[in-house]
Amino acid sequence: MRRLAPLQYATILRQAQSESTISGGALVDNFMTMLRRHRALKLLPGILNHLRLIENEAAGRTSVEVWSAVPAAELPIATLVKSHYPSLSLIVHHDPALMGGLKILIGDELIDGSIAGRLNQLRTHLLR
Repeated sequence: MRRLAPLQYATILRQAQSESTISGGALVDNFMTMLRRHRALKLLPGILNHLRLIENEAAGRTSVEVWSAVPAAELPIATLVKSHYPSLSLIVHHDPALMGGLKILIGDELIDGSIAGRLNQLRTHLLR
């Protein structure tokens, strides 16, 4: 059985939502059963992120993903974005491997201001 990517699963679920006549709870149950059969439950976080992006695009909102070494609750940026920029949809990921700083994805542009990213740049430069 061919495994699908998280974006493909999210697209399937979104399409099923718009075309289905069954209730939302039953649709989710059927979707989870499909993921179990495909042994793809571990892809669920990625599927949910892609589903959020699809929904935001349909609603005309810009999605911004932020990776931080500190938990989202400790980031003042989340409160700032939600209160001053309601057309932005902010998704915050906790990634301790960044060591500090942020990685920000807006559309298809990635801005890496993390310590780990800077160290990788330095390593690449020194190995030339």
